Amino acid sequence: MRLLPKTTAGVIDFLRTRLPIWAQDPGAIGLTPDEVAALQALVDDAAAARLAAAEARQAALAATARLHQSAAAMRAAASTALSRIKAAASADPGGGGAVYDAAHLPRPARPSPAPPPGTPTRFTVELHQSGSLTLRWRCTNPPGTQGTLYEVQRFLGPPGRTPPEFLGITGAKAFTDTTLPPAAAIRGPITYQVTAVRSTARGNPARYIVAFGAASAAPAEPAERLRAA
Repeated sequence: MRLLPKTTAGVIDFLRTRLPIWAQDPGAIGLTPDEVAALQALVDDAAAARLAAAEARQAALAATARLHQSAAAMRAAASTALSRIKAAASADPGGGGAVYDAAHLPRPARPSPAPPPGTPTRFTVELHQSGSLTLRWRCTNPPGTQGTLYEVQRFLGPPGRTPPEFLGITGAKAFTDTTLPPAAAIRGPITYQVTAVRSTARGNPARYIVAFGAASAAPAEPAERLRAA
């Protein structure tokens, strides 16, 4: 049978209720007055230590809460200060480097220029009854870039021997040529050149040969050959 409680607080309460009784006649219960007095001193010391520990825990909780509040206020003020420094650097006619140096902050790294657009590939062609011709292609451009357009040109003769005709610019990976000459006037293949452009950056142009009727000799430069039925 357990006589002492499991917790320290329980033992303190247990002894506090019994020690005054034990002190009345220690010999009757097999104790001496000195043993009862010594045990009473230990109970008082444990009770005082328990109270001090509880007060310390409360103080630690209060100190932790105060730390979190102070740290949050500090971070907010620091973020505001850094924002003002960045604003001053942005407004600096000299580029802002002197502002960062004066604040002992690292200068922002200059963004690397984005690579040029990709090269159109996987070309397909569709000839319509109206006489127009639709070109379609795929093009993989650098990640993170936007605003890529496609410049379409046409050679009615071998490139290098005939000047290119500018047909237009499209934001889609498809273009319909509505200005083809009559079929009877087309002699040999037609070469289309598609170039991806983004602002002032230009990708490598891709040339595609479209043959009408019998196959004709390919141009001198490598190009993908397709046949329009």
